[in-house]
Amino acid sequence: MDDDILLDIKKISKFFGTTQVLKDISIQIKSGRIHSFLGRNGAGKSTLVNIIAGVYPQTSGEVFFEGENVTLPWRKTYLSACCRSPSGEWWIGRR
Repeated sequence: MDDDILLDIKKISKFFGTTQVLKDISIQIKSGRIHSFLGRNGAGKSTLVNIIAGVYPQTSGEVFFEGENVTLPWRKTYLSACCRSPSGEWWIGRR
């Protein structure tokens, strides 16, 4: 893993019942850079951010923060500073 990769999402999938809303999503978020998710309504942007924040469990896949596997259930306590600002930006930090 590169030293500047803060968050590494690997093959995240999510089902709500029988409806698949995310399929094998992988992304690397680099430290010190601004990233954004763009897509139509219903594309899964908020679902992915809620999985990263630990609000929703993923159906499959893994989440790494600073190289450490923080896939649920551990992520809720590890990424305590994942929050959304009033203007819509998401901030991710470690306890």
